Amino acid sequence: MPADGPEIILNVNDDEATRYALSRMLRQAGFEMWEASSGSEALLLARRGPGLVVLDVELPGIDGFEVCRRLKADPRTAAIPVLQTSATFVSAQHKVQGLESGADGYLAQPVDATELIATVRALLRAQQAGAGLQEAGREWQRTFDAVAESVAILRADGTILRVNRALLILARCTADALANQPVGKVFRDRLGIDDPIVDRLVLRDRKRQTADLRAGDAWYRIVADPMLDPMGRLDRIVLVMTDVTGLRALAEAERRRADELLHDNRRKDEFLAMLAHELRNPLNAIATANALQDQDGARDEHNVRLRSTVTRQVRQLARLIDDLLDVSRLTRGRVQLQMEAIDLKTVLHEVVQMARPSLDARRQPLVVEVPDEPVTVHGDALRLGQAFANLVSNASKFSEATRPIVLTCAIEPHVGRAADAVVRVVDEGMGIEPSRLDAIFEPFIQADQSLARSLGGLGIGLTIARRMLELHNGSLTAHSAGLGTGTEFRATLPMIPTAASATASGPGDRHRAHEHGEALDVLVVEDDEDAADLMEALFASVGHRTRVARDGVAGLAAMFAQPPDVAFIDIGLPRMDGYELARTIRRSEQARGVFLVALTGYGRPEDRARALDAGFDVHLVKPLEISRVSDLLSARVHRAELSRREVP
Repeated sequence: MPADGPEIILNVNDDEATRYALSRMLRQAGFEMWEASSGSEALLLARRGPGLVVLDVELPGIDGFEVCRRLKADPRTAAIPVLQTSATFVSAQHKVQGLESGADGYLAQPVDATELIATVRALLRAQQAGAGLQEAGREWQRTFDAVAESVAILRADGTILRVNRALLILARCTADALANQPVGKVFRDRLGIDDPIVDRLVLRDRKRQTADLRAGDAWYRIVADPMLDPMGRLDRIVLVMTDVTGLRALAEAERRRADELLHDNRRKDEFLAMLAHELRNPLNAIATANALQDQDGARDEHNVRLRSTVTRQVRQLARLIDDLLDVSRLTRGRVQLQMEAIDLKTVLHEVVQMARPSLDARRQPLVVEVPDEPVTVHGDALRLGQAFANLVSNASKFSEATRPIVLTCAIEPHVGRAADAVVRVVDEGMGIEPSRLDAIFEPFIQADQSLARSLGGLGIGLTIARRMLELHNGSLTAHSAGLGTGTEFRATLPMIPTAASATASGPGDRHRAHEHGEALDVLVVEDDEDAADLMEALFASVGHRTRVARDGVAGLAAMFAQPPDVAFIDIGLPRMDGYELARTIRRSEQARGVFLVALTGYGRPEDRARALDAGFDVHLVKPLEISRVSDLLSARVHRAELSRREVP
């Protein structure tokens, strides 16, 4: 039957006159009519798919009741509405019999045309609505079965109402076998998941429940979502099972990879610390020997220049070691700052002094401009000095010889908040492509230019400078118009109120050398023969009485035999390491007041903290800064003189 044609009605009646009358009424109402005079003929025509069957009860051979039963029993005709009519069987009992045989309606002859047409149309509407519901149901089931995850719809008590195809395949059974079964039992019997969490997932709760469960070698994520009725009561539960075996395997692989990376990172840090220690020991001997040469060596211009070169290169190597360790600490957030109020001008003055030898060697003028008033910031003077020294070193490295470098410091006021200190380092060097201005602050990014590579560098100085300033609530940016135009680095730091500047100090103010004082008794405990002999010679050259012990036990014996004023103790000593030696000294009666200086190639914050916890007063990292050692010794002399003056 065409979809857009009139509805076809099959009129079954053995009485020709009655059949004609019924067909005429229905044709006038717009229906197309097929006719049959017997039950057998009706069954054959019905298979061609009429929209409705008007079926008389009294038929020859097969009565209307039996015809109706057969129509409803055949899947090909079961959905066709059947309207039974009868002129004889008109009692209520007969109507019931007709309806029970499967009829959708029952009319007594003679039939009123209006009632007949209205009844037929009502049955057709009901049939169409039912067909729509059936199609919607089939569409829903197709969608339900197309879901890749295994899905079950449960009643509020946790028994299974409906499942999709994926769950049937997983459970290896039919829908009838799962219907009305408790979900916990199905999980145990069919899926091998015997976990009480399954029953807890379907408790009367209005919240989503989630759990990961194992079934053999597979893992499933179970999600139970409640469905509430209009009164807000739990009515159904939608349970979804997702195979997460692959995801868990991936997560486990990622976890193992993360553990391996963490282990590798720890080994890298340990290696870097050991490497720094091993490099600092010979650097310390070189620096000390060079310092002795400065005091006792030839004073002609050639020898002075050679010693200046050695000093400069030792400092460069020491700075590279510090930078390599610092970039590792910075990436892991393990840098510890010693914050205090400082005058930034003092920091910049020391940066200039450190940079001067390298700049002079390349004949690069350094123009310095700073304000007259204090520039007080809250920070770690050593770390800020390191950051600005890296900026000046970078400017020198990427500028031709003889080209000037400008270092300025200015105060930038703001409305409603404290002013900023702004430090600029400007060069006339090779410049930077604008697209790379942010990339240069990434670790190990190095300009691939012959000029840069000829001067070395690890490509981490700018990374350290920016991160150090950020740790001080500051910032560092780069500006360049392009290659060949030079570069400007702009650093900002928040200032603190001027009233605090009275307490601000420079990094060297706490231990200024005391120029006039008597000699100290100095004990050096160092197993490296060259380093020990050179330190002994260095301290003796400036008038201090110096003794040397080659291991921890010998150092302890020397300490108890004659407690010194100052003891420089290496950490990595044979027989008794420096930490144990310091702890033993602090527990003793005769030597607990000795000023102890830890001397080591390990410069991590945890190494410094461990040294101070062991009882050291100061932690010095090799190679020694001779000025720092002189400050310490001079401070001890000054303290000794004050102590004697206080004695009545």
